[in-house]
Amino acid sequence: MADPGVDGQQSDLSYDNIWCKNLRVTGTMSIDGSMTFGDASTDTLTVNGAATFASTVAVTGVTTLTGGASIGAAANLILTPVVKAADEDVDGDKFCHIDLDGTSANVQLTNLVAAAGQMLVITCSDSTNTTTVKTKSGTTFDGTNNTATFDAAGETLVLFGISATQFVIVENIGSVTLSST
Repeated sequence: MADPGVDGQQSDLSYDNIWCKNLRVTGTMSIDGSMTFGDASTDTLTVNGAATFASTVAVTGVTTLTGGASIGAAANLILTPVVKAADEDVDGDKFCHIDLDGTSANVQLTNLVAAAGQMLVITCSDSTNTTTVKTKSGTTFDGTNNTATFDAAGETLVLFGISATQFVIVENIGSVTLSST
């Protein structure tokens, strides 16, 4: 173990485990290996300044970007699909990839709710059985239609919420059928 140093001098410490209640780093901190922030669902990570991730960042759970936060084009943001394989309410899915798997049953998702800034990618991985998505009453995909029917594997809707009642269709890949039923 190196000398812990004194004010103004660099110090090299080597420990297998260090537990700190409050840790303050002045300057640059470099971490080689894996790092976990928090050990409970209520723990948070706050970054007050620029943060650079030089590789893929995988996010599990709910992630909120506020203020001037952004994810640059060079970042690799991975959306792990939320698999929907039965009749299910999708209220609350805010920024995710939804996989409609109609292999063994009809998939009829209901109550899709829009929110300003919401981004959804809805893909049909298997259309053996009926796969439909219906918005909550008063909400539409495009100002008119409230139902999307996926009848082929690979069909995808990319949606962006512009208000509490409307999505904008960023892209309709394949030929997802839209209707007002």
